[in-house]
Parts: sequence; structure tokens; C-alpha cells
Amino acid sequence: MQNLQHHYYLSYKPPEEEAERATIEKKLVSLRCTKLHYSFWRVPQNEVRKVFETVRENHPLILKRSREIIAPQISFDKGIFDLGSVAIIAYTLSKKEMGKRVAVQRALRKTPRIRIGQSLYLIPYLKAAKLEMYKKKVMLQDDLFDFLRKKRVDAHRLTHLKIVYPSSHKELVKSMADLEAIICQKLALSLKKLAAEITKTPAEELLKLKKILSAYNVMYRTVNGVVFFLNEIMNIDLRNNLKKAYNYLILCKKRYYAKLTYSTV
Repeated sequence: MQNLQHHYYLSYKPPEEEAERATIEKKLVSLRCTKLHYSFWRVPQNEVRKVFETVRENHPLILKRSREIIAPQISFDKGIFDLGSVAIIAYTLSKKEMGKRVAVQRALRKTPRIRIGQSLYLIPYLKAAKLEMYKKKVMLQDDLFDFLRKKRVDAHRLTHLKIVYPSSHKELVKSMADLEAIICQKLALSLKKLAAEITKTPAEELLKLKKILSAYNVMYRTVNGVVFFLNEIMNIDLRNNLKKAYNYLILCKKRYYAKLTYSTV
């Protein structure tokens, strides 16, 4: 049996040209690497340097197993960007499985994650006590993996991982923060439009907007859970980004129920 402690794991951004992708894969195979999922490979310990040189220009991410669970250390002020222990979850779905694809995307919205490849996500890996604290607010690696299995999605995971290259995880942290900031911005814009729609909709037609308002309310709770987790665990503060969405949500509810109440008087 192979000792996985003696292996590293590699993720990289594949070139657009098919010939270049094939050349990289051929070289990795020659270095006794094992393809696990698209551009995610298991690498023998003694081949790490050669593997790195092979994908140096392709934004490589190199990880290895860690016996201990390391807490993230992030400080934008001090320039510290260490994600600590992480898990990786990979899944495969065909384009025909639209129902499952929608369900998985909804689950991912509840998960603090960094997309590092096609259907390949890096997720903070916490101690059991911490996991329990945030279980009802977000989906973490255990929850997401269990969800995928229940949906009969072909999924795999690796836990107890530590990123060894790059040494600074600034770009990964920025990717995580930017994604949620964009989600907050889009939610605020959608709620702003809904508030205007409620204003111009006649009272007798208002009920058609109830489902939309309810859906945005659920979406806000989902985003709020992820933002709370990022602030508490990752020291990534997006509360001001979400505040605008919250204000528009309250405005939507006030306008909706005020007009509904007035119409029944």
C-alpha cells in the first residue's frame, strides 16, 4: 500500500491550447504522477521539484498532508495570508444532470470555498469543535461531501492538507473575498430592483412578488452565514459589503407589507 504521507498534491491552471495541455499531462505521467481529477494530481515526493518546473507558468498550487489541524492566520494590515489546514473536494457531473447541477451550485453558495479548478474546490478545514459551532450557518467540507453523496454525485475529498506553494496565500484569500464581495453586490442590486418593482406594482398584483421576496430573503441568510464565517474564522470582513443588501431587503419588506396592508384596509 502506498504511503500517502510521502506524496504531494498538485493543482494548476491548464493551458487553453489542447496540445500544450497534452504535453504537460504526458510529462507529469513520466514523473510517476497520478491524475486524480482534471488538473489535480498526486505527486511522488522525490519528483516535486521537476513537477513544479513543468507547471511553473500555470499557476501551480502544491499541497501536502499535515498531521495537525492548523488554524488560518490572515491579517491584511500585517500582510499575513496563511489559510492553514484545508480540504479539497472534487466532483463530476455530466451536462445532462441539470437538476443535480443546480442543487450542487446552491450548496456551494452556502460553502466558504475557493475554486481552484473544474469542479474542484478548496475549503477551510477546522477542528471538530469549530465545525460544530458553524454547522447551522454554513456548509463546510463534511456537510458538502455528505450532501454530494446523498445526491449520488461522484465526489472525492482530501483532508488534513497544507499548502506548501505558494508560501503566501494572498491571491487565494483575495479570490475568496472577491467572490463573496461580488455576490453581495449582485444581491444588493437585485433587491434594489425589486424595491422599485414593488413600488410600481398595483396592490392587487402584489402577491406575484411574494415568492421573489421570499427567495431573496433565503439568499440573504445564505450569504450572511458565509460572510459571518469569513469574518470570524478567516479575518475577512465583508460586513459592509453585505450591509447594502440588508438595507434593500428591509426596504423591500417595508414597501411590500405597507402596500399590502393599505390595500386590505
